Amino acid sequence: MHYYANTRKLAARVCRFLLKENSTNGHALKKNTILLNFGNTAPLANLSKQGVMIHDLAFLRHPEWFSKGFSLYYKILAPIIAKKSKFLMTVSEFSKREIVKLLKVPEEKVLVLPLWLSDNFESETDSENKDRDPFILSVASLDPRKNYESLIHAFLGLNMDSLSLYAVGGGSTSEPGWLASMMTTLLAE
Repeated sequence: MHYYANTRKLAARVCRFLLKENSTNGHALKKNTILLNFGNTAPLANLSKQGVMIHDLAFLRHPEWFSKGFSLYYKILAPIIAKKSKFLMTVSEFSKREIVKLLKVPEEKVLVLPLWLSDNFESETDSENKDRDPFILSVASLDPRKNYESLIHAFLGLNMDSLSLYAVGGGSTSEPGWLASMMTTLLAE
């Protein structure tokens, strides 16, 4: 982890990273090709031939959740991508409204593509699955901003003995130990 007492050094490091990260890929697009980027960023070359998925604008709404370098990187990159890309994609109407408002792009430029499961995940009535207890699966980073407290309260409110809750994901980097602390508090209630 780097600590930057000097904001200029941090800004220079982020700019060098942006140039390196975005100096490739987009140049090689053929005439009638659209490059789709599903991870909030995109090569800066040929943005007019790219569609970009922006999942949310948490880095603008809650910069305290992220490192200074991460926030600065996205504060610089997101408005450029939003304005110059052919179109944007996002996962909800809420995120679309945020993108239109905060990144100042026309509403018709943002497509909402809700997350969904493919038909491959539909329940089958084979003998292996029919006796399985029901469960709720949460797949997200184990981070305070993912609102696990509300998930756990809702789960406990269902008061179903046969129902299990599973949470899988990477650990928190913003607040180590928050999950154990929250669970201790919830169990004491």
